[in-house]
Amino acid sequence: MRRPTQRFDPFLHRILLSDEEEPHTLKEARSCEHFNKWELAMPEEIKALYEDNTWDLVELPKGKKVITNKLFYKVKNLEGKPKYKAHFVAKGLKQIQGINFQ
Repeated sequence: MRRPTQRFDPFLHRILLSDEEEPHTLKEARSCEHFNKWELAMPEEIKALYEDNTWDLVELPKGKKVITNKLFYKVKNLEGKPKYKAHFVAKGLKQIQGINFQ
């Protein structure tokens, strides 16, 4: 059994570990009763990235590794109504300055 870290009190730690409303993976999103809403949110996020010129899809140069990515799922409360959002992010800790950015 995992023990709570000392930084959080046990009640807060239980809340952080039991966030059932927002899936942490695509597999969890697929098993969620609101998957149809998550499914609509994912292409909206990709479309926004293209429209904002955030990234381009390019061929991977020989000898280079892909920086992995992840979808984060979030439910935002807008005027009392839930809005299902997907956020596509690169795992930035694997980036190297001068190679992967700037």
